[in-house]
Amino acid sequence: MRIITYCFLFFTGVMYSQTNIHEEVMLGPNEEKEFFVAANMDDLIQFEVKRTDGKKISHFSLTALQSNNTVFTERRFRKFKSSITSFEKSVYRLLFKNNTPDPVAFDLDVDINSYNNQPAVMAYRTVYDTVYGEEKTIMETVEKLETKTLQKEKFYLNSKSNALVKGGKDRAVFPVYLPKNTAEWFYVLTANRDEEAIKATAKTFSLASELSKYIETEKNSLSTAVTNLNAPPGANICDIYLMNKTEATKFRAGEDYGFDIEGSRENYKSGIVGVKGTQSKAYFIGVKNPDNLYGIHVGIEVVAIVKEEKTVPKLVRSPTITAKQVPYVSE
Repeated sequence: MRIITYCFLFFTGVMYSQTNIHEEVMLGPNEEKEFFVAANMDDLIQFEVKRTDGKKISHFSLTALQSNNTVFTERRFRKFKSSITSFEKSVYRLLFKNNTPDPVAFDLDVDINSYNNQPAVMAYRTVYDTVYGEEKTIMETVEKLETKTLQKEKFYLNSKSNALVKGGKDRAVFPVYLPKNTAEWFYVLTANRDEEAIKATAKTFSLASELSKYIETEKNSLSTAVTNLNAPPGANICDIYLMNKTEATKFRAGEDYGFDIEGSRENYKSGIVGVKGTQSKAYFIGVKNPDNLYGIHVGIEVVAIVKEEKTVPKLVRSPTITAKQVPYVSE
C-alpha cells in the first residue's frame, strides 16, 4: 500500500499563548502528552518535574521545532530540575511518555527568563493534511474513438468511347452508410489500367489499422492524418465525387449533377481523402473514368471514425483531510 500525503498551510488567526507552564499532569497507561513554550535566542529555559503519583516517568525530551533539534532527554526518573540557554528563536516542545500499564502523575513547572527583553510570543497556525489511502478500483465510462471499415471495393470502368459504343459503364456509384456517432470518415483510392496491379495494391489497404495507430498517438489532431499517412501507388487518373442520393442518381444517369467539393477529387491517381461531414447517415461516392480510349481498374476502402462509450476500470484513492494547530514564534 502506498500512502500519499499533501499538506496545505494557512493562518486562521493568531492565538497568543502563555509560554510559562505550571500545572499538574496525569499520564494514563501507554499515554504521551506534549507542551509548547516559545523562547528567543539566549533566553534561559528553566524546567522542573516532580512525580506526585505512580511509578517512574518513562521519557521526557525537549526539542526546538525550528531546527527539529532535540536538546535535552531524560528517561526513567521520578524528578529532575534543569535549565538550558536557548540557542535559537523557536518554539520548544516538551514531550512526556508513559510506557507502563500504570498511570503516573507529576507537577510540571517551566519558566522563560528573557532578561528584561521582550519575551517571545507563541502563536498557532492551522495545518491541513490530505492523506490518500489505499487504491480502489472503480468502473468509469469513457468515450473512445475507434475505426470501422465500411467498404472495400475493386471494380472496372470502361473508357468513355466504349461506354457509348459498346454499352459499358464509364462510371460507378456506391453508397456509404455511416454508423451512429461517426466523428469523421476517410476513403483511400487507387486507379490503374493494370488489373493485377490494382489487386496487389488493394491487398495492402490498411487504412483502418493506420488510423487506429494515429488515434492512439494523435487524438487531438486526427484531421491531419490525411497528410501524414502514405497514399497507395496509382498510375492512371479518375474522377471521384461525393454526393447525396439525389445527385448520385443524376450522376449515374449522365445528367447534370452537383457534388461536395471538399470530399471530391478530379484527375486523381491515388490518395486518402478525409470527410468531416457526418450530418447525413448515407453518402454516395461516384467514380468516373474521364479517358476516351482506355478503361481503368479502381480500388477503394472506406473507414469511419466512431465515438464509442466504454466502461473501463480506474484506480482511485479516497482523500482524508485532517486539521491540527501547529505552534510558531510570532514576529
